[in-house]
Amino acid sequence: MSRSHSFAVICLGAALCAAQSRSGSVEALLDRAATETAHRDYAGARTHFEQAVRLAPRNAEARKGLAYVLTAQGDLPRAIQHLTVAAKLDPKSAETQLMLGQVLERDRKPTEAIPHLRRALELQPSLVEAHRILGTLYAGDRQFAAAQEELNAAIKLAPTRADLHDALGSVLAQQNQGVAAEAQFTEALRLDPSLASAHFHLGVLRLRQNEIASAISSLQQAVAIDPKHADAQAFLGNALEKTSEPQRAISAYRAALAARPDHLDAGLRLGALLLRTGDIDASITTLKQVAGAHPQVPEAHDNLGLALLQSGDAPGAEEQFRAALALRPSDAALENNLGIAQLQRSDFEAAGKTFVNILRDHPNDAQVHYNYGLTLKLRDQTDAAIEQFKTAAALQPDMPDVHYTLGVTYWQLGRFDEAAASLERAIQAKPDYAEAYYTLGTVRKQQKQLEPAAAALRRAIELQPDFAGAHSTLASVLREQGDVEGAKQEVARTAELSKRATDAQAALFALNSGKRFLNAGDIDAAIERFQTAVKLAPNSAVIHSTLATALDRKGDSAGAARERALAERFTSRQ
Repeated sequence: MSRSHSFAVICLGAALCAAQSRSGSVEALLDRAATETAHRDYAGARTHFEQAVRLAPRNAEARKGLAYVLTAQGDLPRAIQHLTVAAKLDPKSAETQLMLGQVLERDRKPTEAIPHLRRALELQPSLVEAHRILGTLYAGDRQFAAAQEELNAAIKLAPTRADLHDALGSVLAQQNQGVAAEAQFTEALRLDPSLASAHFHLGVLRLRQNEIASAISSLQQAVAIDPKHADAQAFLGNALEKTSEPQRAISAYRAALAARPDHLDAGLRLGALLLRTGDIDASITTLKQVAGAHPQVPEAHDNLGLALLQSGDAPGAEEQFRAALALRPSDAALENNLGIAQLQRSDFEAAGKTFVNILRDHPNDAQVHYNYGLTLKLRDQTDAAIEQFKTAAALQPDMPDVHYTLGVTYWQLGRFDEAAASLERAIQAKPDYAEAYYTLGTVRKQQKQLEPAAAALRRAIELQPDFAGAHSTLASVLREQGDVEGAKQEVARTAELSKRATDAQAALFALNSGKRFLNAGDIDAAIERFQTAVKLAPNSAVIHSTLATALDRKGDSAGAARERALAERFTSRQ
């Protein structure tokens, strides 16, 4: 044997040995990584899969294993890179195509995912997951027929998989096929009663069908199974609102936000509900968080602006309305809210310009004519204001406030007959309009029409028993009629209501003081102030609810539960 031939044989032998050594090393690394993956030791598995890929870059299994771990760690772009290489190395692997489609779908790249899922099914038509994911992607693109076809194929292959029936039910519900959708959700729950998503979807379907009690039952089951199901908590809050259970709805919305702090719908609904129940501070706090989390959503700024407006912070409200308008220019509703904020901070000139600008493009907007009329009235341009009120009334005859304000304006001008006629129209548009009855009674008194005056005032009191002004004016009418005893009773009632109003002011002061202590971390002082507020205003749902929050923070869960029950009771009476 020549020396050169001997060298070649030696080199070949060394190369074969090295290759066998690398092969053995790669297999060992893959085995170790697989064990670590099974034990969810993703850091260790990633290290050993990466070593395997470096030693054998054309090993498709090593790349697939690494991609799985990267996906588990949330590194989707790198997982996609390795799966793309693996698919080229092993183009006949249905599993690789499926994995690549799955990761692309998770990375919100449906257009890129679909071809790989279709290829996976060409290679292996029995891949249930490929059918399922394709069905979901087609539904997201509103290709409902294709979505149903894929999900039906998946169900045919795996008829006992509850999640597939749930997915098909969701597609049918999106097409308003309620009966068929409900049948799929019911089958999903027969197969797996613990499937939270099926309870959730059934609850949403029933809510849309206005079957409120059934919707609440399904949604409560969903959150009992999965308390961190943010969407289920948000829809439960919505359903509870419809049953006039605001405190329970508030709890559900807060649970949704605890599970997902950036949940837009839950945040907006919670802020609006807190505002309606009188907890303005909590509403503003919530809506500030919503606007911070969603600065590009006009409704977040608009709702915050409305809450600030109700709190008396007109400059802050104006800032939010301008932020909303920057996102949605020339929106008449947003511009109208801006004008109201300008009106509230007494910038009548700016408010007038805002309303005129809206009317240029929306000349038939009754509400804007009314608001412009208010602006003119506050600028002492009474005749022009009356014309705006008349225009608003002609455009929307069933708008009670415009008739009421027109009636008050006529009354202030001494035009009593016109005032009475406008106030009658306000009452016709809103039969429970206590303020309109009161003002009508006052007008009739000045016209010396004592019987109609007393009747209107009694009706105002019937609608609003704590209306101190109506009691006081009725006392005056009764004196003129010679009913001394009746007048005395109304005077006594007026005094009682005045004391109650004083107590309410003191309760508000104690409530705000308690909130300051609570924010500073002095929980005992806060509870003492809230308890004082409760004594002064025992029927205030907001005070009981706030006291419950403080008791929770102190660890008194039983006391907190009692206060929440009282808050619920008094809210339902409002």
